[in-house]
Amino acid sequence: MPVLAISPAIALSYRLSLAPAPGSPTILFLAGLFQRAGVQFDPQFSDDRFAKNFNLVAIDVHGHGDTTGRDEDWTMADNARDVGKAMRKLGFEKYFVYGSAQGGIIALHMALVAPSNVLGLVIQCSTASRPPPSVSQWFRRAVLPRFTSSPIPDETIEYIEIVNVGSTGEEADAEVGAELMKKMRATWREHSGNRKTTQAVEAVLRRPSLLEHLCKIHAPALILHGTIDPSFPIQEAEMMYSGLPVNPLNRLVVIDAGLTHLINVSKELCEQVNITVVSWIKEVQADLP
Repeated sequence: MPVLAISPAIALSYRLSLAPAPGSPTILFLAGLFQRAGVQFDPQFSDDRFAKNFNLVAIDVHGHGDTTGRDEDWTMADNARDVGKAMRKLGFEKYFVYGSAQGGIIALHMALVAPSNVLGLVIQCSTASRPPPSVSQWFRRAVLPRFTSSPIPDETIEYIEIVNVGSTGEEADAEVGAELMKKMRATWREHSGNRKTTQAVEAVLRRPSLLEHLCKIHAPALILHGTIDPSFPIQEAEMMYSGLPVNPLNRLVVIDAGLTHLINVSKELCEQVNITVVSWIKEVQADLP
C-alpha cells in the first residue's frame, strides 16, 4: 500500500480507489485491531456497488499496516486527528466513515472532533464504552503474551481466526475465501513487538467512554452488529444507538452472524452488509442539502 506523509514524522499507509464519475461521494474505511484496512475491506473495494459509485479510501491507523510515526503512546483521538489530516491531504473534505470495531471507535471520535467533515457513520461491531477492568486484564494477560513470540505460533493465528471469523483452517478459507484469508493471516503475523502489539492494544484499552458524548454527534449513523458478536455484545450497539440524537436516518441493523466478528469479510454475510451500507449511504446522500 502507498504511504502518505502528513508531517515530517508521521506517514499513514492507505488504499485508494476513485469512482468513474467526478464528484462521487467518498467512503473512508477504518479497520479493526490487527487488520490492514485495505485487506479487511477488500470485499467492499471489489464490489461494483461500492467501486462504481464511491471514492473508496482505506487508511491504516498507528500500529497497523505500514503507518509510521507517533512512537510514544497514542490515543484513539490521535488516530482520528491523523486520519482526518490524511483525508484532507488526499483532497477529501467531506466523506462517510465506515469503521469496524477499533475503527468504529475512531469514527466516533472523528464525528466529534471534525463534524463538518463527516457526512455519515457506519459503525460495525463496535462500542462507545470504555472497556471494563476485567476485559483489560484479560487482554494484557491472555492476548498480548500470545504475540510476544517471533515468529508468532500457528496456534495464535488459529485463535485470532476463531475470534474474527468464527472458524479456522479450511473452514475459514471456505467462509471468507482462501486468498483473502491468506492476506489476513499474513497481516496478523505482522503484529509482534511493542509498536504493533502492546502500543496498539493499549491505545484501545485506555480509550475513554464516548457514551456521554454521543448526543453531540449530528451525522446520521448506521450501526451494524452481529447477533452473538464475540468481541462486543449486542447491548453495546443498542447503547450506542440510544445515545445518538433522534434522527430518522439513524439505523440499528442486527445481522444473524453467529460468532463472526468481521461480518464484512464473510462471503455468506458480505452481500447483506454491502447492500445495507450502499442503500443507506444513498438514502443519506439524497437527504443532503
